Amino acid sequence: MSNRPEWVSEIYYYHSDHLGSTSWVTDGGGNPIEYISYLPYGEEYQNERFAHYDDNIYGKEARYRFTGKELDRETGYTYNEQRYLCTDYGFWTRVDPLVDKYLNISPYAYCNNNPLKYVDPDGRQYESSDDLAFHDELYSAVEAKLTELENKPGMHRKEIKSLNNALNELDYMKSTEDFIFHFDKTSQAYGAQTNIIDGKIVMELPQEESLCLGIHEASHAYDLSQKILELGGDIGNNGDKAKRLIYNIVGEQKAYQRQFLIGGYNSMPKSKYLDLQPGEHMTYNDITPLYIRGIELYEKQDDGICHKKYIYESIERK
Repeated sequence: MSNRPEWVSEIYYYHSDHLGSTSWVTDGGGNPIEYISYLPYGEEYQNERFAHYDDNIYGKEARYRFTGKELDRETGYTYNEQRYLCTDYGFWTRVDPLVDKYLNISPYAYCNNNPLKYVDPDGRQYESSDDLAFHDELYSAVEAKLTELENKPGMHRKEIKSLNNALNELDYMKSTEDFIFHFDKTSQAYGAQTNIIDGKIVMELPQEESLCLGIHEASHAYDLSQKILELGGDIGNNGDKAKRLIYNIVGEQKAYQRQFLIGGYNSMPKSKYLDLQPGEHMTYNDITPLYIRGIELYEKQDDGICHKKYIYESIERK
């Protein structure tokens, strides 16, 4: 016979904080089993096990701990796939495999010595926890729209293909070893843009960022990364050239189509080449190269006034 108490289920749950670190462990009935808190670099600060904790059922301690990574009980280090992290002292046990990307940072430093803001998903490069959260928001929004269209009557093949491509691109941006992507949601008062800053591909969004602008700039960021690879893969030497080459009608059409799918017609700018009647709303098929060329955007000038500008009127088709 099993000694397992009646209230214990076969499943127990990890509850994480903003960095993904396990804070609470509960059983299937919601009963608390273990509470853990950490010092900034992952050293255990507090570990409270509740009265009904049973080593024979749950093991000696939670398996997944700081930033959701597995604790190696034999060494006491945290396993991050590429390297082990010594949380007692806050540094890696071996050199960063991507050391050439961070020449100004010690190859043993964890998350640029800023563990309250950044996480290192696999021991190679650091990412902002805010970046990961916003990336996941975008991914969920695309998945939700995809499910909606797949269950909606009518022909939506083009839209579904665009959304599937968006998911593939977001997967690449999260997992690639070649580039670091960053959502900067503080720098732009108006509009959004994608730039290369300090060797990273940065999607600059308004402070009141929206998912539709995020997916728009993510499209450009992915295109930029692929063009850099096509030119040889050196972001320092080829980044500016790649940025000029992707600035074309085809790329903008793809980005605005994604923006429409996530934000709807209310998220789209006006175009002098799209004449809609009162009560009529634009559709996905209205986002043509001609529509892009006629887009009306407003740019703040030195006089403090926003002036209308047709920024796509003369750009190349591809």
